[in-house]
Amino acid sequence: CGKYKPLDAKTVVEYMRQYPDLLIEIDLKKANADKTKLMIKQLVELASYDESILDRILMQFTSEEAFFAIEEVYHFKYYQYFTYKSKLPDKLDHIIKFCNDNNVTSIAVNYTVLTDDMIEKIKSNGFYLLAFTIDDKEMAESFLQKGVDTVCTNFIR
Repeated sequence: CGKYKPLDAKTVVEYMRQYPDLLIEIDLKKANADKTKLMIKQLVELASYDESILDRILMQFTSEEAFFAIEEVYHFKYYQYFTYKSKLPDKLDHIIKFCNDNNVTSIAVNYTVLTDDMIEKIKSNGFYLLAFTIDDKEMAESFLQKGVDTVCTNFIR
């Protein structure tokens, strides 16, 4: 939007050193396995393998392949499975099983496909739930009241 300055990973790690309460989410989206491993390796090296930094990162992944690529380089304390709305209704049970089997802590779901039953199923399995991307304040509040833990927004209105 011309208002914000992008940050590189080195700067993010420096901020994390400076502000020990800072928590961040890393969102790699659709990088292939080799690129994912390279990015994670660079991040871990920039953090000097410091768990006091790396344990404050919520590492988001979009596929099981990406999860295992990340794990080959470093085991993060917190993971979030980012789901795609077109695939979610048919794959939710599989995603929940995968997350349970691999100690994933959080699931991210596009609010346009997130039903009350899905919220109940995700929450009853012990996961944190992020709904994305909601820019309307009333809608965000509605999802939070239904049990969603976190709302991702561009700009809340």
